[in-house]
Amino acid sequence: MSVADDLSLPIDIQLRCARIEAIKNLLGEHAAGSALLSVVLFLVCRNPVNEVSGLWWLVSQLACLLLYVPCHFVLRRKNSPQSLSLKFWLSYGVVIAVGLSWFAFPFLMLADTDMLMLMVITISICIAPFTTAPTVTLVSFAGFAVYAGLMYLGLVLAVLKHTTIPTVIVTGFMSLLYGFLLLQSYRINARMLGSFRSRIESQLAFAAAEKANREKSTFIASASHDIRQPLQACMFIVDHLYRKAPESLLPIIDNLDQSVGTMRELLDGLLDISRLDAGVLECVPVYVDIRQVLAEVVDGFSERALQENKPLILDIGSYIVYTDPTLLKRILFNLVDNALKYSPSGSPVLVSTRVDGECISITVQDHGVGISSDSQKLIFDEFYQVENPERDHTKGLGLGLAIVRRLTHMLDVEISVESSESMGTAMTLSMRHFQTKSADLAMVERDNIDVDFTGLRVLLIEDQILVRDSLTQLLESWQCVVLTAESVESAVDVVTADGIAIDLIISDYRLRGGSTGAQAIAAINDISEYPIQSIVITGESNTDELRDAEAIADILMFKPLEPGELRSAISRLLDA
Repeated sequence: MSVADDLSLPIDIQLRCARIEAIKNLLGEHAAGSALLSVVLFLVCRNPVNEVSGLWWLVSQLACLLLYVPCHFVLRRKNSPQSLSLKFWLSYGVVIAVGLSWFAFPFLMLADTDMLMLMVITISICIAPFTTAPTVTLVSFAGFAVYAGLMYLGLVLAVLKHTTIPTVIVTGFMSLLYGFLLLQSYRINARMLGSFRSRIESQLAFAAAEKANREKSTFIASASHDIRQPLQACMFIVDHLYRKAPESLLPIIDNLDQSVGTMRELLDGLLDISRLDAGVLECVPVYVDIRQVLAEVVDGFSERALQENKPLILDIGSYIVYTDPTLLKRILFNLVDNALKYSPSGSPVLVSTRVDGECISITVQDHGVGISSDSQKLIFDEFYQVENPERDHTKGLGLGLAIVRRLTHMLDVEISVESSESMGTAMTLSMRHFQTKSADLAMVERDNIDVDFTGLRVLLIEDQILVRDSLTQLLESWQCVVLTAESVESAVDVVTADGIAIDLIISDYRLRGGSTGAQAIAAINDISEYPIQSIVITGESNTDELRDAEAIADILMFKPLEPGELRSAISRLLDA
């Protein structure tokens, strides 16, 4: 990394780097322009008397141009603390060399020039520094003062050889012009340095903000697993309490369940936002059947919809789209969740598809409170909620649609909103489809599939005792036969020692000793006579780890999850 790229260095060092970057782009033009002007003046002022001395002066100008060549290569090298001073002194040397050459010009070329020609050339040379002021000023204000002063001094000495009134006038004019040039040079220097400093400070502020955002996102993502573990246990315990506690405790359990649900929603939303901010989410598009994606999403809500008396209705066809199914499911999950949240009891939520040419639209429609036109402009902002100024977290936290907006950008999917107050809301996703597998639309009402789990042999692999015990109680309440393990080795030992055929593996992703649930499932399948269906439950956010889990598990689920979500996932596997 060069000095210019290292924002941890002091601003003064970075400022010098910025000046060097500008100098290397302008110094060559300055040297070339000076050499070109010297050729023109040599041709204009040449005569038999000064031809030899003029040639020497012209050679000195061309030598200054050649001096720029090694300076150019030094300036192009990467900046380092050692090279900065060298680059400035080389640049300063080129400027002073050019100034000395112009100082010699009047003595070598204008000795026998008539007064009129002398004044014309004098004015021309006095104006010349205007064109080079920005370049020389970049080196330093003192450098420009010396450069212009050498040109001025040589001309004054040449003019004062003719002690006449016009020479006095020309000398006064040159003095005023020199003073004006110094003032302009000072202002240019101040503006340039101020501009460089402002740019560097802006870069530092932006880098600091990015660093803070990355650290925040990394902290949330890294801590999510440890936070999700006890929260997951709480959710399973609450579900168990509903089944076992006396009726007098139900109001307290309801409040506990509501608080745990709010914690889960907040954690899920913050984790999703942090993963998006940190850039750890990758879009991996594949060809996927939209019917399958929608069915899986709706199945995850089937038990909730049944409990809340809000029928979920699918009106969909079977179409192929090219997208990331995991991210698309996350979008649809948020849309269906919102639709259920804001629909009154007894009101259906419709999930439908419509095809228009090469475009397929997926619409999630509810019959809830609706959204005003003013609020529709704000609903995709983080933490914004319609009709929730008091920040009642039982109504949500306002992160769902912010996540949806970011994910639609990643998938290049358009989202639109149609809504009016008291008339419900329709959220529509539009994307390109490639092939119709079935042109017929089927109207299907998704009721909860109440699969009987009695006698289902489940191997539960979980190294956290609290989570393992609570999940064991939940599975046993569903009449499952539960075997438990806490590592890859103990899971293999359980399978081989008991001689019981396993129907389903449920495993945490991160296990003891640095091993993973994916490794445990693979090890068990290696010794099993047939592949065993599996569910991996994870709180991870690392993309590589998620892909590893997806590659081995039949279903990947994220902590914390509702018991109903787990039951629906098991039902899907058994019904497949």
